[in-house]
Amino acid sequence: MLRWKDKSISDMDRQKLFRNSGAYLLLGLSVVAMTFFGICSPKGDTLMLSGNAAKVAGEKISQSEFQRSYRAMSERLQSQYQDGFESIKREIPRYVMQQLVDGRISNIAALSAGIEAQDDDVVRVLQDAKAFQDESGKFSSVAFENYLRSNKHTESTFNSDVRRSLTNQALQQFVSEVSYVSRKTAALNYRFKETKMEADFLKLDASMVKVTVAAADLAKFLNDAGKAKVKTYFEGHPSDYNTKERVKARHVLISFTGARNVSGVGALRSKADAQKQAAEVLKQVSAPGADFSKIASSLTDEASGKTRGGDLGFFAREDMAKEFSEAAFALTPGQISAVVESPFGFHVIKVEEKQAAQSTTLEQATNAIATKLLEQEGAPALLQQMGDAILADLKAGKSIDDRLKSLKAKWETTGNIESGSASLPNAGGGVDMVDAVAQLANVGDLAGKVFDVRGAKFILRLKSRVVPDEAKLDDKKQRELAKSASAVAANSLLKSLQATTRKNLEEKGKIWENPQYTTIGKASNGPAEDDAGG
Repeated sequence: MLRWKDKSISDMDRQKLFRNSGAYLLLGLSVVAMTFFGICSPKGDTLMLSGNAAKVAGEKISQSEFQRSYRAMSERLQSQYQDGFESIKREIPRYVMQQLVDGRISNIAALSAGIEAQDDDVVRVLQDAKAFQDESGKFSSVAFENYLRSNKHTESTFNSDVRRSLTNQALQQFVSEVSYVSRKTAALNYRFKETKMEADFLKLDASMVKVTVAAADLAKFLNDAGKAKVKTYFEGHPSDYNTKERVKARHVLISFTGARNVSGVGALRSKADAQKQAAEVLKQVSAPGADFSKIASSLTDEASGKTRGGDLGFFAREDMAKEFSEAAFALTPGQISAVVESPFGFHVIKVEEKQAAQSTTLEQATNAIATKLLEQEGAPALLQQMGDAILADLKAGKSIDDRLKSLKAKWETTGNIESGSASLPNAGGGVDMVDAVAQLANVGDLAGKVFDVRGAKFILRLKSRVVPDEAKLDDKKQRELAKSASAVAANSLLKSLQATTRKNLEEKGKIWENPQYTTIGKASNGPAEDDAGG
């Protein structure tokens, strides 16, 4: 008698588990008929392998078993993809290995749960398999022995394969039966999933609050642990306090054949023509009232410069080619350079702004940094107070229009909200915000608290809610939903059981795969275990 933990399975249940022996044979031993009739040898598939394919909890997956599965899958995919087969062929060994190892893991999970096929179940499969029957429909030992021989099977290995397949099928069947979902539950799930919601949200961020740091607070902060925090901040932001001389400039680039990073029409232009064109550009940008940005967008060969009007932003001397930097840093704001040659081509440069080098000591920066840190520390609490006050006014029916106008804040919408979503559309946030909206029954209802999302505060209000008409959910539809939900629950339970079994085996180092097998057609590292050939 089979057992699932403390639950007995009667003979009637057992017959139900194993009644579809023909189907189990096809599922568990898909290579039987194909190899028996000689169609499982794709041209060019000669597998030069050595050692066992894998080991799971001490049980070997042999070379012959891997080859049988490999040829079966190859034949099936070759028939399915035809001309596209070659593009997926290299992935077959990995899938075969995964299938075989997963099968062993499922078998171990089944045995651990007390489910196992018996000898008479295996015998029933053999008797029912048409591949092993003679013309009168009786089991043929000759046909059976021919199959064993052609597939490098012994009777023992064949019986083990069948028993393992039936055991795995029995586990799946039993999990399906214990994963029952009632029609009432299915109807509730339907209502939950099909309910359409939309919410308005108000986002408040730190820019909307001003933290006032009093002199006494600053002194107290620096007398306590504040100095260490200030030093850490100073050392972590060196560019804020020690900056090099920088200029902000625009340029027009005219490139030529052989210039660095040349592309497009520039690659077809001679150096002489490029120089002449650059001289013409200089005349245009130097003319009274000329718009340098517009001319750069039209004439530069730099792709990004076309969309930014040649704008390079601020840069230090070492950020640019030497020739370019020397020319740019020699200019004053508003001044335009002569034509400048660099490895990238010819340039015409206009400097818009200059920043002198700056060096600030820790002592000089201490008060400013301390003030900034105190503002950062105080902003979340102040923002929370603001959010709570606005929410309280809304619940009291008070208008907040003037406050929103002064904050430059406005209500935004999430759009359609899917039940079970991991985040709130457009607003971000997590499942807690989605659940909060789902619990709001009437349009205009407000969520009971202010939510925090990465420092910003959110107030939620139901905009719309459409509940499905359950009158349309007739008996037939309820049965279908219940069946579907049961299948999902069963699959989830089975995967969880298999994952737990795999994790336990992996932690104990009881899963080993021969890399030679998963790299068929690729460079192979050979067996990675001393007894791989055993």
